[in-house]
Amino acid sequence: MVRAAGLPAGTVLLAGLWCAWLLDLLLGDPRRLPHPVMLIALLARFWKRVMQGTWLSPLVSGCLTVLFTLLSSLLAGLIFLRGPLRLLSAWEWIGPVYLLYTSLALRSLTEHGLAVFRALETDDLAGAREKVGWMVSRRTADMNREAVVRACVESVAENMSDGVIAPLGSACLGGSLGLLLAGADQALAAAALAALLYKTVNTLDSLFGYTDDRYLFFGRCAARLDDLANWPFARSCGLLIVLAAAAVGKNSGRAWQVMVRDARKHQSPNSGWPEAAMAGALGIRLGGPGNYAGRIMNKPTLGDAEEAPGSHHVRQAVKIMQVGCWLALGLFSLVFFLFS
Repeated sequence: MVRAAGLPAGTVLLAGLWCAWLLDLLLGDPRRLPHPVMLIALLARFWKRVMQGTWLSPLVSGCLTVLFTLLSSLLAGLIFLRGPLRLLSAWEWIGPVYLLYTSLALRSLTEHGLAVFRALETDDLAGAREKVGWMVSRRTADMNREAVVRACVESVAENMSDGVIAPLGSACLGGSLGLLLAGADQALAAAALAALLYKTVNTLDSLFGYTDDRYLFFGRCAARLDDLANWPFARSCGLLIVLAAAAVGKNSGRAWQVMVRDARKHQSPNSGWPEAAMAGALGIRLGGPGNYAGRIMNKPTLGDAEEAPGSHHVRQAVKIMQVGCWLALGLFSLVFFLFS
């Protein structure tokens, strides 16, 4: 792919990122097309069966499952990006854009959050419980209205990081390395592969990163790697929520104060940052007891109960999330345009 003369080196990369972003907004998850996460899950389960059939300890077999799944995903990504080039020269553009598009979840997260909001607005508590159950891993059948709101707001904040900011940030880091090491023509492919590797790490954690008896040791590597991969993006997400709160007229100062004060209370080293910032921006308290696979877990509380959680807080959380994601794309674009 030849770069137009006189344009910055990052132009092709930025154009690809924006195309992928707009595809996600227009189409959402490609339900009728092959999704990389499905392949990643198949690869992970295959390597799990292989490794658990050996004499290796659960910890070692879990680490090897992570390693071989990452390598397999990378190989599959390279084949996907390079295989069809002899038949279709435009695939050098289409392939990376498709991978980037499937790594983003802004429309999906928006739709899920607003579905809960609409159910609450019509006093359909059973429907709201069902819809928030698509977003969280805890039991929702017995939730009251405020618990549904808290669960939805927490999920919107956390998945803003996992589903949008982290894959976008990974793509930008991969694209930057591609620019430095391979030139502008390979930057878009490098961005797509970086996003794919992030989704692999995130999927491995979703499959195996539990602390129950099955995965206490086997899933430890997947969980720790996911913590490491999300470390910078979760904190960046918290800052973006603070900025977005100011942009939509919410209390950004309180969002900052609560994030700094409460983020480290969360049992996850990363989830507390966007969740605490969102709690501060909305003036509600998140966390507290939740039913996880029949066990009541008392999560630390984040934020102050200045208002009772209501359906309008779900809509506000979605709006803050959307604005924060657009801010991230704008900031990444500005940096690439100025320094590439």
